[in-house]
Amino acid sequence: MIERDASHNSQVVAAQYGFDISGHMARMVEESILSEADLVLCMEEGHVEALKVEFPDQANKIFPITAMAGPAYSVADPFGGSLLDYQRMAAELASIIDRGLDRIIDLAETNSTLED
Repeated sequence: MIERDASHNSQVVAAQYGFDISGHMARMVEESILSEADLVLCMEEGHVEALKVEFPDQANKIFPITAMAGPAYSVADPFGGSLLDYQRMAAELASIIDRGLDRIIDLAETNSTLED
């Protein structure tokens, strides 16, 4: 399994929001990870489609994060970009989560109930 720590800019921006992700390790998505999740939110629509194709039994819980607050679109991944690129992405995600929190909670609770 390939694992990678969070980029420096990711760690800096997370710290600006009060999170310490220095111990975070990215890894490939596996069925076991998805089966434990109540909801899977992706930044890019292509990732949503790829996960639904690869894991059709988990498709009902995979969504673009932007769909939680309005029409779906891809949020640009700033990987390799400047600190400002990461800050913009984080601000965009924070806004989406703030506006879509009720839907996020509803979907997670619904999926949790379906799995019980």
